[in-house]
Amino acid sequence: MKSKRIFFVAIFLLILGVSLWWSISPKKPAESSHAAALIEPSQEPTQQITEPTLIVPPPRNASPEDLHQWWLKMSKLDQKFEWKMPIEFYGKVIDDEGLPVSAAIVSMHWTDISPNGTSERTMTADTQGNFSLNGVNGKRLIIRIKKDGYRIYDSGNRFSFEYAAYYEPEWHVPNAGNPVIFKMHKNRQADPLVVRENQEAELSSGQKRSFVIGPKGAAVMVERLPNIDTSRKGWAARISVPGGGLVISTVEFPIEAPETDYMETIEVTDKTPKPVVWQGDNGAAFFVKTQQGYGRVTVRNTPGAAWVYVTSYFNPNPASRNLEFDPAKVIKPAP
Repeated sequence: MKSKRIFFVAIFLLILGVSLWWSISPKKPAESSHAAALIEPSQEPTQQITEPTLIVPPPRNASPEDLHQWWLKMSKLDQKFEWKMPIEFYGKVIDDEGLPVSAAIVSMHWTDISPNGTSERTMTADTQGNFSLNGVNGKRLIIRIKKDGYRIYDSGNRFSFEYAAYYEPEWHVPNAGNPVIFKMHKNRQADPLVVRENQEAELSSGQKRSFVIGPKGAAVMVERLPNIDTSRKGWAARISVPGGGLVISTVEFPIEAPETDYMETIEVTDKTPKPVVWQGDNGAAFFVKTQQGYGRVTVRNTPGAAWVYVTSYFNPNPASRNLEFDPAKVIKPAP
């Protein structure tokens, strides 16, 4: 009886020991479908670490927030994406009257990841003045246009187009149905002009000087006035045409003098409106009318200096207001 009791106790202890061992021993879990997917080479996680091969522009009419999110996404995909943007451009060349300029030569340069850092292409506008660029990649596109007998306007035209940095003023969204317009001035038949360049005089406040601008005594008077603006750039002068008059000119191509609105005297300062292509100096540009004919004049002053420089183009034909300039038709002024 005692031996049976010992036997059952031993069996119980054995079963208990096996149970305890089973509960604490490490086990290999069954593979779930999700775990299997993580090691499957054709699944999405592997694709996510593959470097993208296509850089796409943002959606058309995207909101500022959408553009920002697009920028962040592209930056994470490729740190050089800015220089890999698809470039698409549509342009049209017209003249002063809005007529197409056919056969204009269009030079295009854009920054990219090529060995030189830039690429280029030259093309010719079609009979309607249209041209386009597709199938290239880069960041910023620069366009230059020329044609014999024409001059491109520096003002009013845009020449730089950005394809990556949406926050820059040059950001461009192409539209085949609304091409970018480039305006050119068509040179007219020029009359012979008397040209006098950079006549100079040192004028202190209260001093004045007459500058001859054409034949038979046509002249412009420049009188230095006390500065209203006391800064280094401060400058003031009274410009007059004895027996004639002046009109301030701000146009890029002053090719024809106006018929009316001339004043005998105009006072100018460093803040007087200037032509759109004016750079740096004080002064102003004028159309002038005299008894001898019409002309155009620029009066310049270097900021902080007393020197005045006068350049004039004068048509000696009193019946013509044509001031188009042809270097081959310059009349050498008499001494």
